[in-house]
Amino acid sequence: RKKKTRTVFSRNQVFQLESTFDRKRYLSSTERSNLASSLRLTETQVKIWFQNRRNKWKRQLAADME
Repeated sequence: RKKKTRTVFSRNQVFQLESTFDRKRYLSSTERSNLASSLRLTETQVKIWFQNRRNKWKRQLAADME
């Protein structure tokens, strides 16, 4: 089966995702559902974005500790 191509987020989508992340690093299923529909993304895309963003955040924290 073919590997899914990487999602390219628009500037506006990234802006909304980042500002939501600044307020809350974990979303409830309701929040995820609402955010996904307002950004015209799937819930899975939002879920994975948050997973990746939390990992990036943790890496930055670790780097700042050094």
